[in-house]
Amino acid sequence: MSLANTTLTVSSRSAFSTYQASTSDPFQPLSDFETAFRNNPECRTTIQSIYIYADKLLKEKPLPKAVEHLHVFSTIHRNNCPVTLAILAHIYLYKCEDSQKALDYASQSLKLIPNNYPAILIRGQVLSHSHKTLDNGLKDLNKAATLNPCVGIFEICTALSNTKIPLETINAIVKKDPDNSVALAIRGHVHLRNQTLGDSQNDLNKSIKLNPNNPIAYAGLAYLELYVDDYAEALSYAAQNLEFEDPSSNVMARLIRSHVYRQQDDLNLALQELEEVFKIDPENEQALMLKEELLKAK
Repeated sequence: MSLANTTLTVSSRSAFSTYQASTSDPFQPLSDFETAFRNNPECRTTIQSIYIYADKLLKEKPLPKAVEHLHVFSTIHRNNCPVTLAILAHIYLYKCEDSQKALDYASQSLKLIPNNYPAILIRGQVLSHSHKTLDNGLKDLNKAATLNPCVGIFEICTALSNTKIPLETINAIVKKDPDNSVALAIRGHVHLRNQTLGDSQNDLNKSIKLNPNNPIAYAGLAYLELYVDDYAEALSYAAQNLEFEDPSSNVMARLIRSHVYRQQDDLNLALQELEEVFKIDPENEQALMLKEELLKAK
């Protein structure tokens, strides 16, 4: 993800440099992040620095000690610390695999700052795991995509689009929330899977109109154009997808480009695209099968 166009706030710069310097106060980075986040909860640099901090904390401390460190800070501040609560939600979901605790901490964080990307993302992911709460989950994921489209949001959406959500389920959600770009993109992929191409194209185009920063919609359109043998359009949409850092849909775009180059008898370019896939997903079955076919054809 590129942060080149993001203005660093003084407090977020201070938080990151403080953590890098490993000062004698182990809680100083968290204090700085809390200040930065309250000043501007939508600053991408602050959000990215928070994730970097969480990763470093987990590398430097065993998981129980990292969690204890965050709990102590939270207790000192009587839970009035949205960043720390969001980090706890992140760790409980991805490291402890405790969805309920992740949801609890994300909800606490959101009570303090409603426009809170890290917590919205966690709550959206947890709620999206069940068809019963999928509508609320997609509402959160769509809000997260609007707030900050470049920090992992669409990787979750790509995974959702591959879980074989029943068409009637996603139809009901879109009917309730017709301007949900994420839900439309996922339904577009469901239509692709069902080979209802006109409906897929309509949903994917509307998704992009609502949120042009939607890589899974571009990947879906690239696949659709490949399906109808319009290779120039397939390459164009795949290129638009690759403008975004979204590993899951980027794999799809690379595979599409590889298929196009194969059809155009440019086997070297087709193999180059597969090498890019392997950088993201070394065990990708489609890429491994396609590589074997391409090497035989050379």
